[in-house]
Amino acid sequence: MVLAAMLTVAALPFLWSSKRDQAAGSDTPLGALGPAGGIAVGSLAPATDSLMPELIEPAFLGGTATTLPPQPIMFDVAAAPTGQLAVGLAGFRGFSAGQTAGERHPCATTLAPFGTRITVTNTDNGYRVACVNVSVRTLDPGEVIVLETSTFGELADQAEAPIAVEISW
Repeated sequence: MVLAAMLTVAALPFLWSSKRDQAAGSDTPLGALGPAGGIAVGSLAPATDSLMPELIEPAFLGGTATTLPPQPIMFDVAAAPTGQLAVGLAGFRGFSAGQTAGERHPCATTLAPFGTRITVTNTDNGYRVACVNVSVRTLDPGEVIVLETSTFGELADQAEAPIAVEISW
């Protein structure tokens, strides 16, 4: 590796001098932006008064500019929820067999009438569950609904309780 580094350092002056000699005698065409947006074509050869660069008009800029009037943008918006909507916290507790009225997913809220089917959406992860209001007892402060323990488990881990939810009926 040391040998390669030493050879590279020794070769650099020769490469620079050969590049300088090549550039001095080069007749390679160059392009530069000229007046009126065109491209002036010339070379690296020494400039003389008789040598004038030729102006080339870019082909892609030809034609007339047309302006289109603004058009309305059409997009779909989800329909507003029907019925009632509330946002708040949801907790959980075990419901006794007498409170569930035979419902698989019981819940309790004071916001909806007894027996109402309620859709509960976890606003953090988007999970949803439907439940039936089997009680209109008062809730803890900040809570809008209390779910049966297994129903709550479908929305989030019980360790996360209470969770932010949106309820609609």
